[in-house]
Amino acid sequence: MKTNNKAESIATDYLVRICEVAFSVRQKLSMKQKQKLWTKHSSSSSSALFLTAAAQNMLCIKLADSLGVKIKDPWITWFKGSCLPASVSLMLTPLIIYKIFPPETKHTPDAPILAQTKLDQMGPVKRDEWIMLGTMLVTVALWISGKE
Repeated sequence: MKTNNKAESIATDYLVRICEVAFSVRQKLSMKQKQKLWTKHSSSSSSALFLTAAAQNMLCIKLADSLGVKIKDPWITWFKGSCLPASVSLMLTPLIIYKIFPPETKHTPDAPILAQTKLDQMGPVKRDEWIMLGTMLVTVALWISGKE
């Protein structure tokens, strides 16, 4: 099996730089910045999982088509191929972020009481929120059931 040493070198350099940055800024990030970091990495994993989740996924299919590769069912084929790597990434990302940036507060016995207080302050679900929920569900249902 022939490998591309330049591509491997670039990938290795990229991973080394990510680790250097992560460990060098470990103490400098606020909790909000740490949450953004986790969100960014988890959204990348979920975008890789579904064909229609990111523009670059569709570009890959178009590139394969232009090279003469015919894919019978692109959505299912993409999902099958990306399921394992994306799932592993989704499971490992929180663990890695937790190890690199451990939380400052690990024990919160008052969290359920605080959450209930905030929910009581918000009150019941409002009319506009129900409309938004219904609109989103109809949109997703139309997206799933659409032909092309």
